[in-house]
Amino acid sequence: MAPAGLPVGTSGTLLVQGYALNDVTAVSFTPAAGVTFGTPTVNAAGTHVSVPITVAAAAPAGWREVTLN
Repeated sequence: MAPAGLPVGTSGTLLVQGYALNDVTAVSFTPAAGVTFGTPTVNAAGTHVSVPITVAAAAPAGWREVTLN
């Protein structure tokens, strides 16, 4: 997974690598406070998922668990 983190008040793209990711339709964080996601895109081979992420300026700092749905 890259990047490992984003500073508050920024946007970026999360890239998750793996296999059999073709059915991923959503990505979420726990805790989710201050983080919003765009629509995930899966490559044709099902080995990469990319999703736009925005981290609000008021988002609490800290680790989050990533869930692919």
